[in-house]
Amino acid sequence: MLLVVVFVGVVVGLVRPRPSRFGRPRAVAVVFAAAFAQVLSTATHAALHGVLLVASLSLGVVWVGLQRRHLATLLLGIGVALNVAVIAANNGMPVDAGALETVGRRNADVTDGFLYKHVPMNGSTRLTWLGDRIPVPIQRNVISVGDVLMAVAIGLWVADNVGSWWMGRRSAGPVHGEHGRGPGREVVGGGD
Repeated sequence: MLLVVVFVGVVVGLVRPRPSRFGRPRAVAVVFAAAFAQVLSTATHAALHGVLLVASLSLGVVWVGLQRRHLATLLLGIGVALNVAVIAANNGMPVDAGALETVGRRNADVTDGFLYKHVPMNGSTRLTWLGDRIPVPIQRNVISVGDVLMAVAIGLWVADNVGSWWMGRRSAGPVHGEHGRGPGREVVGGGD
C-alpha cells in the first residue's frame, strides 16, 4: 500500500506543482530508529520483544511530535494514536478473520510474520473498529483506520514535496541559452 500511496503522491505533485505547504519531514533518522527497533524485536526473547516494540512505537510518536504543524502531521498523529491505542488495548493489532477471508487468506495465522505484532480478533477484543479490518484485495491484506490516515498523510507529504520540486524545476529559467518561462510564466533567456 505504501508504494501506491507514494506513486499517487508523485503523480499529484507533478500534475499540480505548487510551493511547499508542509516542508520536508524532519528527523528522518528517528523513523529509521523506530523501524530498526521493530525489526530487532522479532529476533529477540519474548521479554525484550515487548520492550523493543514499545520503544519503536514511542519513537514513532516522538517523530510525529517533531514535525511542523500542518494537515499531514495531524493526520499522521491521529493515525499513529489510533494504532497505538488498539495495540495497547489488545497486546497486538487485532486482525479480522472475515476481512482476511475477503482477500483470499482464509485461516491465515496472523501471529506469524510481519513483525509479530498481530493477534486474532475475537469476542474479547477491545476497540475492534480500530483493528485491521479494511480489506485491500490488490495487496491481499487488511489494514486499519489508523493505517489509512497515515497513508493519506504520507501521500500529502510526497505530493507537496514533488510539486514544490517540480515547480522549481519548471521555473528555473533557460538552460544553456534556450528560452524558458520564469516564475510569472514570462519568457526568459535566449542570450544574443
